[in-house]
Amino acid sequence: ASVTNNASASFPVGSTTVTWTVTDVNGRTATATQVVTVTDNQDPTITAPTAVNVNADNGSCAATNVSLGTPATGDNCGVASVTNNASASFPVGSTTVTWTVTDVNGRTATATQVVTVTDNQNPVISNTPSNISVY
Repeated sequence: ASVTNNASASFPVGSTTVTWTVTDVNGRTATATQVVTVTDNQDPTITAPTAVNVNADNGSCAATNVSLGTPATGDNCGVASVTNNASASFPVGSTTVTWTVTDVNGRTATATQVVTVTDNQNPVISNTPSNISVY
């Protein structure tokens, strides 16, 4: 008698049908099927880039063209995308940027990065009144 199956050594995420066959000593056979379901239950990993400190753009109370860097990501099944909610302009002060990694099976993880913009520009006086003389 023998028992065999058509199972592979490893199973991908999702459902796989395995067919089992038993053969008795007289050569008669019977088959049965088994469904093996593999679920990706591991979230991807993400480490945000380090905090960024920049000065405001000249003549502005905000900074543009801020280089945020790139987060470190990983996943057991593969990373599908990495996004962030950063705007094109950061106001003076601290802004938290949230990075999101999504794996190929739709699982997500987030990490945050702080962007701090400093106003390092002196104020400018304009439209000053003319000198006057008082007697």
